[in-house]
Amino acid sequence: EQVFLGLSGKPWSAGKLRLEHRPGDYMLRARHLNLDDLSAFLATLSEEYAVPEWLRSLKPTGDLDDFVLQLRGDPTAPTTYSLQTGIRALSVQAYDRIPGVQGLSGRLSLDTTSGELQLATGKSTLHMPRLFPVPVSLRRASGRLAWQRTDSQWQIDGTGLDVAADDGRVTGGFQASLPHDTGQSPLLKLRLDFANMNGAHAANYYPVALPEVLRHWLTRAVVSGRVTTGHVIYSGALRDFPFRAGNGRFEVAAHVTEGVFEYLPGWPLPEEMSLGDI
Repeated sequence: EQVFLGLSGKPWSAGKLRLEHRPGDYMLRARHLNLDDLSAFLATLSEEYAVPEWLRSLKPTGDLDDFVLQLRGDPTAPTTYSLQTGIRALSVQAYDRIPGVQGLSGRLSLDTTSGELQLATGKSTLHMPRLFPVPVSLRRASGRLAWQRTDSQWQIDGTGLDVAADDGRVTGGFQASLPHDTGQSPLLKLRLDFANMNGAHAANYYPVALPEVLRHWLTRAVVSGRVTTGHVIYSGALRDFPFRAGNGRFEVAAHVTEGVFEYLPGWPLPEEMSLGDI
């Protein structure tokens, strides 16, 4: 049977809605959830209701399809949980380590120690201050992001990534290992191919995880130009860059037209230079 809800606005169809409760075990299934209405309702609740702070702060909007949530333990602080859902035009505010997004679509599954996001989104915006220095506006994006927590580290993988932004297109993937022990260096293995990039805006896409000295040099050196094709490869510990001991690899290759490039401070800046392959 169809279930209609309207907690703070016009009624909307949740399709089939099912809630199961056994001692210490909860499960919610819904064909469809309207996050705009649910978020507006949660915002009206007083603090005496156990709405987690992170949920209030995210202020999610958009739609969830084929939603399944399972909790074990206290529902406000579960010992384990799992979630599977389709997402359409999802928007959330950045909060703590959770990135902010606008207009994101795809399929999400996660549990206490792992997760996966299958991207299939059109026009959207990502606000990921731990990954990119500024919000990134996308025309479309596809690919897979997965993360896994082990006893020693977080493992994050991006595969089949294909992102078209206002400033060009990027494809490729990466693997990152983030140790729980802050005395150990994170490891990054990355291969990204890019095309039709606007060199004047290149600094907006340099990952924050790159070593500071590298990001500073790239930001200063690439003044302007059009990168018709190119790639960047990084493999090694972030703290070992620039790999003077030969214990890692960093490579950038590009075909540049109308380029302005300042290799070192004080070097003359040739205007409208066609660099070909570099």
